[in-house]
Amino acid sequence: MDAITNILVFALFIGTLVFFHELGHFAVAKWCGVKVHSFSIGFGPELLAFTKGETRYRIALLPLGGYVKMLGEQPGMDEDSTEDYSRSLAAKPLWQRTAVVAAGPIANFLLAAVVYQVLFIGTQTFNGTKLGMVTQGGAAYEAGIRPGDRITAINGEPVSVWEDVGTGIGGRPAETVSVTVDRAGESKTFSLVPKSVMEPNVFGEMKPRGKVGISLHYLKPIVAVLNAESPAAKAGLASGDFITKVNGVEVEAWHDLKAALAAHSAASVTLTYERDGVEGNATLSATDAVPDFAEPQAWTTLALGGTLYTGLVAQDTVIAEVEGDTPAHKGGLVPNDRLLSVSVTPFQEDSASQVEPVTRPIDIWASDLPALQELDARGSFVFDVQRGTERIKVPVTLATQGVSDPLLGNRQEVVFGASNQASTLSAYRFERYVGFFESFEKAWARVGNDISLIGIGIWKLIGGSVSIDNVGGPIMLFVVAERSADVGWGAFWSMLAHISINLGLLNLLPIPVLDGGHLMFYAFEAIRRRPPSMRAREVSQLIGMALLLTLMVVAVSNDIVRFILG
Repeated sequence: MDAITNILVFALFIGTLVFFHELGHFAVAKWCGVKVHSFSIGFGPELLAFTKGETRYRIALLPLGGYVKMLGEQPGMDEDSTEDYSRSLAAKPLWQRTAVVAAGPIANFLLAAVVYQVLFIGTQTFNGTKLGMVTQGGAAYEAGIRPGDRITAINGEPVSVWEDVGTGIGGRPAETVSVTVDRAGESKTFSLVPKSVMEPNVFGEMKPRGKVGISLHYLKPIVAVLNAESPAAKAGLASGDFITKVNGVEVEAWHDLKAALAAHSAASVTLTYERDGVEGNATLSATDAVPDFAEPQAWTTLALGGTLYTGLVAQDTVIAEVEGDTPAHKGGLVPNDRLLSVSVTPFQEDSASQVEPVTRPIDIWASDLPALQELDARGSFVFDVQRGTERIKVPVTLATQGVSDPLLGNRQEVVFGASNQASTLSAYRFERYVGFFESFEKAWARVGNDISLIGIGIWKLIGGSVSIDNVGGPIMLFVVAERSADVGWGAFWSMLAHISINLGLLNLLPIPVLDGGHLMFYAFEAIRRRPPSMRAREVSQLIGMALLLTLMVVAVSNDIVRFILG
């Protein structure tokens, strides 16, 4: 987007948040009979304003906030007359004053709920429970679960979307779990124990998570042909071909193609493929087949009385590009290299201690290569690589670089420098219509979840377990608005709803000058049967202003470091 568009997007983002927050105060104040002097979006000089009745409506120069100025907000300071005093906020019963102040944050929560419901209603796409990948050696594979199985229940509880699977399995590390699947119309139940793996939660804290080696993502049957003398090459297949049928039978995923080839026993097999939008056929002949030097597994072969080589491999783990001056480039990796595995020797501070290397297979680029981020880049990494008709070892010295993220903050990330064709991964999803009542339920569940996560985050920030470096200010809001709009308007409004909840919770903090500070005073009044003294209010207001100013300085400083200084 250009600069003007970005500014307009930011104005829409901030303006919507501020408008609904202040509208909450305004509407309840009017309902309670409180005289409202002005309703302002922004601070400072007026850009646009008009007066209707007794209220001045204005849009001001500085958009980062707003206010509703009511008679009697500061008791004893602005009562204009005896007649008007009855319409001041200070003259209203305690419950009405509380309602007026609380209405702002509540309006933020209501805005989020409405946005979420609008986004949820209608035909929606859900992540299904059909398995695209089952990692060999994982708990699911060892139990007998295979790609193509659709999970229907966990511990007897029905599941219909992938999020339910994540909760049912991920939330039970090291516990025995019963998993029921549908396999070609037949129900099967397996017992397994998820491996307990320490993973960072949304706050960066390491927590145990159950892992069984399953994913709804699957590799598309897009092939690479690395050996020009292979049966696949001789049949006319080329890297990038999308296999759609085996002897006229459709295949959707790479594991479908593997199963079809492994089960085939004729002298030849015909593969239908798409290349640049054009369909073609290729017939692989047994007479061209030779033993597979790299992969003797039957699933890569035509099962013609023995293990035979087709020359077909998944394009996913084949390098498409190597960036210059990166660890991959310096190590000698080149395009068309196929990554088979990586042998990792962890870094040891004590050089005298001996550590055995661990070999990690690379079956799926999207899951296995990012796993390097979990490792110390100072360790030793040796990649097992297929290059043409050779199988070679390529040592690579990894590096790290600092990465700045507007939401996750600053962190160190492992640099590799090689990439594949990103189009080889897909996921099993389904569409279903979501009606009004279901979307209403989902919207408020989402609001409740956001309130919980944000509230815990604020508490951890106060307690010091979350770094103050994660606090962001206006520049971060600008970037968040811009990036969400770049993704699409759905992402924009979803992020706006999330930030609206954040704004509502922040305003409920018991800091004088914030809504939460006023509610704190009202709570004191309810308990002591009298309001705090004027002196106490004045001192607390000064303290509150100092706290907010400090927080703003920290937020802006973080923004400058994160987005300007890099």
